[in-house]
Amino acid sequence: MVHFFPITTKQPEASRFAVELPAIEKRRAGLDAGRRLWNIFDEFNADIVGNSFYLEPEPPTGGFSKAFFLLQLSQ
Repeated sequence: MVHFFPITTKQPEASRFAVELPAIEKRRAGLDAGRRLWNIFDEFNADIVGNSFYLEPEPPTGGFSKAFFLLQLSQ
């Protein structure tokens, strides 16, 4: 099972569980470092690896650092 958390350019309301992405993490993930981006954690989609119609066998564009990811999990 894999979970997909949205990334948006629209600033979320204060009541949402969201984190603004730092420039270094945007660069690591292959995202536009010049735009304000938020990762929303209170909504997600789930899919089953191996049975997915959405996952393609392509190399990843980039990813977040382990330190950043673990910090978000601890909050």
